[in-house]
Amino acid sequence: MENEKIDITIWRNFLELVKNHKRDFILLAIIMVFVGALDSVFPLFTKYAIDNFIVEENLIGLNKFIKLFFIIIAFQGINVYLFLAMGGKVETNVSYDIRKKGFEKLQILPLSYYDEKAVGWLMARMTSDINGISETLSWGIVDFAWGLAMMLAVVIAMFRLNAKLALIALTVVPPLAIASAYFQNKILKAQREVRNVNSKITAAYNEDISGAMTTKTLVREEINLEEFKEITEEMKKKSVRATIVSSLYFPIILVLGSIGTALVLNSGGKDVIQGTISYGTMAAFIAYTAQFFEPVRQLAVVFAEIQGAQASAERVFSLNK
Repeated sequence: MENEKIDITIWRNFLELVKNHKRDFILLAIIMVFVGALDSVFPLFTKYAIDNFIVEENLIGLNKFIKLFFIIIAFQGINVYLFLAMGGKVETNVSYDIRKKGFEKLQILPLSYYDEKAVGWLMARMTSDINGISETLSWGIVDFAWGLAMMLAVVIAMFRLNAKLALIALTVVPPLAIASAYFQNKILKAQREVRNVNSKITAAYNEDISGAMTTKTLVREEINLEEFKEITEEMKKKSVRATIVSSLYFPIILVLGSIGTALVLNSGGKDVIQGTISYGTMAAFIAYTAQFFEPVRQLAVVFAEIQGAQASAERVFSLNK
């Protein structure tokens, strides 16, 4: 019976397959940690500019501020270039290794295996399913490392600026965790169903094309067309359902992020009026609240991709059955 939750064993097996690229994975993760950490620095620049240049109506030190700001931007640009290049390299190498391993496995399977499995079924495993896995393993690490680094840096910065406002901003995290846990099984089940029907479509393409002569001989064109229409209609229904499930999850995250920002504005605005915090601190907190939930939204996308990729992973491993 297929799991309704993320199966760590399956992903551990795939990580074994790509251990030859461990150094590239580690380097990619390190680059993304730098990207996430630097992203959290920009609100501090905003705070400094507001408190020292705008509020004080003083331009002393502005040139040094601008130079430092552009240095940070240039360094971040280099980091972005490196993670795009490294991410593409990892994705290509991982996809190649998994396909090679799968092809080697297909060469040693008995002839009876091919009597039971349609060529289209095998093609779906070796193409679309492996593509989904390699993309998740490579770009999933990019988003995961960036998201965690960003969130940690933002939380540290918020607590250093104002612990009370930081706690207020983070009050929406528990309901966020509950929503994520609830939608986990829903998304996985929907993605698995889509993958199953996609395999049927690939198999139908292969069988109808390779058996075109037999189809014409038996005058089965209309029958085959009706059968294919049924499969594609099923694909449409399953895809719509999977999209609906995912589209329910992401707005919840957006709403919770907006609630967190509103809470910070309400409490922080009063503190600004009372003079207990500066305008720059308030502006930085608004930026940090938005920044904190941006990686959360991105991690939600990664989470959904992992759910879909697990369905692909299960199907690739079924080559051994």
